[in-house]
Amino acid sequence: MSNAVRLHLDSIARRHVALASLAASFVLIGGSMIQEPPSKTTIILLAVGTVMLVVGSMAIRDAWSAREIAIVAAVSAVGMAVTNLGRFITAFSGVPSAIVTQFLAVVVALAAVRLLAYQRLIARALAAVAIGIVAFASIQIAYSEPIPIDVYLLHEAAADALANGDNPYTTGSVEVFESHPFEDPEWIREYTYPPLTMVSYAGSSILFGDSRMIGALAIIAAFGLSLWTVGRRWPVVPDGGHIEASVVALLCVSPMIYLIVFPGWTEAIALPFIVMAAAWWDERPVAAAVMLGLAFATKQYFLIAVPLLFFLPDGFRWRRIAWVGGTAFATFIPFLIWDAKGLIDGVVVHHLTRNPRPDAATLAGMGVHVPTAVGVGAAVLVGVLIARQVRSPGQALLAIASTIGVFTILSVRGFRNSWWFVLAVASVALGFAGTEREVSSKVDPSKSIEASP
Repeated sequence: MSNAVRLHLDSIARRHVALASLAASFVLIGGSMIQEPPSKTTIILLAVGTVMLVVGSMAIRDAWSAREIAIVAAVSAVGMAVTNLGRFITAFSGVPSAIVTQFLAVVVALAAVRLLAYQRLIARALAAVAIGIVAFASIQIAYSEPIPIDVYLLHEAAADALANGDNPYTTGSVEVFESHPFEDPEWIREYTYPPLTMVSYAGSSILFGDSRMIGALAIIAAFGLSLWTVGRRWPVVPDGGHIEASVVALLCVSPMIYLIVFPGWTEAIALPFIVMAAAWWDERPVAAAVMLGLAFATKQYFLIAVPLLFFLPDGFRWRRIAWVGGTAFATFIPFLIWDAKGLIDGVVVHHLTRNPRPDAATLAGMGVHVPTAVGVGAAVLVGVLIARQVRSPGQALLAIASTIGVFTILSVRGFRNSWWFVLAVASVALGFAGTEREVSSKVDPSKSIEASP
């Protein structure tokens, strides 16, 4: 057997491993998020799903075709829908809306592989309908009866503080009981999320009457941006018109948006920034870096993915790092000037002094407590290994998703919001996992992610 034939067979084998592993990870993680609190079986499924995500991300070497990505999306959407429908009794009152959306997502995914639709216009129309239903349900949930969870209460308390001219990070401006079932509740006296998140959710409360509205709008925007940017990315692929439908289908079913919007969990607002970071990664690297910096600035644990940026085989690598870091830091400056101690206490000290949660959707929920340093080290190592072979923005996002997934499963306080973000980022990555795209003549090859450092 010649070396060329052997290399070709090895490439095919890797592609099949990557395709199968990513589909399995979507089904296992997406099909496990609906149960609350998580059982030991659920945690085991999440752990296996994380391993599959890492394996799939590492196995990718060559560009995938639009049809291959559509197949992964279809299999994943069907698998997650079946899994969630089989466990819906354990879920909350939003399940009827979730079932409708999942059913539609399956239809769109099947259309993407040309089982139900043969025209690009039909596939896009189905995707647009999916977005419409998601938009209606998300906005409805954003204005539903408030849930007495500390996340939502913090957003509303921050809005009240700002309306009164007070700094939400100054001790005493926020008075909220932490709500969880296994420990004595304690007072939270400073806002505990980064400034960009605080301004977004508190501003939503002031403008729309409910802080959760910004999460619903962010998810709707992410779906629309995925449909637009992924569709434009595949114009030279004969059947590429169906790829955007498959990505929207996967986004509709996997992130379980109702579990994020209803409590006001903050990962939602990062998703539109992630989509645009991928869309602009090659052709507008500065804009992409700014978008990634804004995404990282919305949640503290996203910082775990920063080290992988140093190992990207990217001619724009160091400038990308500078723009990401500079953008994220800039969002903190006004509140550092206003009350640096309060900001640090709320955003940093508060989280570093938290006790483990026995209801965590991590190994800690099974009584297995992994030292934080070990969890961080393992997550960074995984991210670096994947980042070293990145050749497309989709692979870069898979590196981020894998890093956060490993960190979450090994952490002491990971919950459904973290798993939502892992799967949402991986879903977006799927649409950008190939390299067949219409590259602008204005692109500077030295700034392409495919350039050597």
